[in-house]
Amino acid sequence: MWGRMRDRLSMTVLLLEDQPLIAIDTEAMLRRVGFVNIVHLASVTQALDWFSAERPDLAVMEVSLQGEPSVTVAEHLARENVPYLVYSGANRSLVGDRILHDARWLSKPSEPELLDTEIMHLLDRGR
Repeated sequence: MWGRMRDRLSMTVLLLEDQPLIAIDTEAMLRRVGFVNIVHLASVTQALDWFSAERPDLAVMEVSLQGEPSVTVAEHLARENVPYLVYSGANRSLVGDRILHDARWLSKPSEPELLDTEIMHLLDRGR
């Protein structure tokens, strides 16, 4: 348990969410489960620009940011072997982009414990 918590203290989590109140709530949930280095971005362009100099350890993302599908972000994360979780209120069955549809998915709103469980699955799979 302590090892996982220590890992979380050093990890950078990229939070991709374009709705400010949802971003605040999700960031608070991430902090409650032990993450402290959280980078919040609200658009695909911001994320792609950020990737030019940074690499997250984990990403939590919405399927669409400011009306633009997050497919290019998911493709970049997959190429870089960065685990990511789609955290969305969208109907999964209506998401046509395979990389987003087939990702680990959590519907929002959700409880912090469920978010934590999904993140643990992602991180355990990457070990």
